Amino acid sequence: MEPGPGYDPAAFYEKYAKFGRIYDGGYFSKALGSLLFTTFAKMLLIIGVSITLMLLFFYLDLRLTLVTLTPVLFAYVCTLGTLHLMGRSLDIPSLMLSIVILGMGIDYSIFFVRAHQRFRDPSHPSCSLVRMAVFMAAASTLIGFGVLAGAEHSLLHSIGITCLLGIGYSLLGAFLLLPPMLTWLFSEKNVCRCEDINERIRCRFRLLEAYPRMFARFKLKFDPMFSDLPAMVDDPATVQTILDVGCGYGVPAAWCLEYFPEATLTGLEPDPERVRVASLVIGSRGRVIQGWAPELPQIERPADLILLLDMLHYLDDVSLQKLFRNCCQAAGQGAALVARYSVKPQGRCSWLWHLEQYRIKLARGTASYRTPEQVETMVKKAGFTVEVNEVTSDNPELFWLKGRAIRK
Repeated sequence: MEPGPGYDPAAFYEKYAKFGRIYDGGYFSKALGSLLFTTFAKMLLIIGVSITLMLLFFYLDLRLTLVTLTPVLFAYVCTLGTLHLMGRSLDIPSLMLSIVILGMGIDYSIFFVRAHQRFRDPSHPSCSLVRMAVFMAAASTLIGFGVLAGAEHSLLHSIGITCLLGIGYSLLGAFLLLPPMLTWLFSEKNVCRCEDINERIRCRFRLLEAYPRMFARFKLKFDPMFSDLPAMVDDPATVQTILDVGCGYGVPAAWCLEYFPEATLTGLEPDPERVRVASLVIGSRGRVIQGWAPELPQIERPADLILLLDMLHYLDDVSLQKLFRNCCQAAGQGAALVARYSVKPQGRCSWLWHLEQYRIKLARGTASYRTPEQVETMVKKAGFTVEVNEVTSDNPELFWLKGRAIRK
């Protein structure tokens, strides 16, 4: 565009030159850098707090959360220290990539912790597969960022150096720090030795997944079974072998092992996940077999106590009668048969009864409810004498039965 008539360049520049002093390149770069640094620092803090809360919600255990975060903290400290030794400052690309390092490093820790939490044995084949998967994932990432570390462009070079150090130290932390920490945390030295039996039972569920751990906690707190059981079982000195049919997650089995300190227990449970959890809970004092009643697992010696808790309504009449006969054959002389079973109430059913019905229908099963007289008749027919057959004090829908195996 051509200047208009009367245009004087000297007068124009003299008039508007003062506006050029508003822009200061150095100040602008400093302000922009400070803004970006503050923004990404806040973002890193928010993400770190969010990951910590997520782990707490996932584990419901502070110890496992801290152990999972340890390799990431180790990686951040070592990365900053290495950058300082190399004479490199923490620039904007490094701060941006720290979020990526946090996200990938925490994955390695979660894989290690969950593998140890589930299998407990570092030599387990599945643990070896997890370690190999973590190594391959980290190696592929290290190769990619290692190439960037050799770039001539300053931005790409900074990104490559930061991620190479961060991911590498996260991998070292997962392989070097987590195994001894997890071995110590899950060792039997940390088992509770307190006087309260419920606390010792909860200790058996410690460090398990959140659901079975919370299941055991709420069952111990709200189920009257554990306040009624001492009156139903025999003297602890007389019980050496226990057979628990339908043991579930192993909460009653854990109670028996704490109440009978010299006993061993064999459990039967059809659900493989519950078999796994119950096996961890029982530990070296027994075993849990996956199988369906009325068939019973083989036991080394006749049982002194047989438990049939909250599972009779899952069987039809033929199967239940066979189960009672098999229990009588597996029982020793004078052994006790203790059962808690559900009956269909005459009046309005409780919400727990409806919840159980819904759960059975969801599993595509059917429930068979019997009267106390019918259950007692079936138990006597199998060869037991009935000592107790009474309603529980807290729930009219539940009955206790205690039979005795008397050989003639």
